[in-house]
Amino acid sequence: PAAFDGPPAIAERRGNYVYLLFTRTSAQVALTIDCVAEIRPASGDVSGIKFAAGGAGAGDAPLTAPAAGEVELTSITQFDLDGTAASVAGRVGSDVAAVTIHAGERPVAATLGHGWFVAWWPGAAFTPPPYGPSGEGGPKATFTYDVRLADGTVRTGLNPEAASS
Repeated sequence: PAAFDGPPAIAERRGNYVYLLFTRTSAQVALTIDCVAEIRPASGDVSGIKFAAGGAGAGDAPLTAPAAGEVELTSITQFDLDGTAASVAGRVGSDVAAVTIHAGERPVAATLGHGWFVAWWPGAAFTPPPYGPSGEGGPKATFTYDVRLADGTVRTGLNPEAASS
């Protein structure tokens, strides 16, 4: 795929923090770079940059957009941002109107744009260690999500461990 040299697919500010989702899609893979940084309003000073990369692919098969009503997670990230913070990003089918993350006390409404979604929140995305020998069992996602379709249908309590929803 092409380099990540264009504008972000999604950009949003919350207080002093800015979240950017850069995406690239080729015939066989969809890639993301999630970036969070502290940028104090009117100062221009950037600090505490955190980033992660993720992706989804179809092996040798051509990559197709998610079907109408479907959500494909491409990255789940956990990072330290004045405490633990988490994000999830992915692609959405054409009639997905909203994605809501349930991680803790308050639901988090995802931002949708250009066929992608992103949500970020204070708190963990994964269960804490210890894990089994050699990481066996690994971390498990600590959130679920809902998908609302353009026709008003809502699918609730979806598990991020599933391949697609």
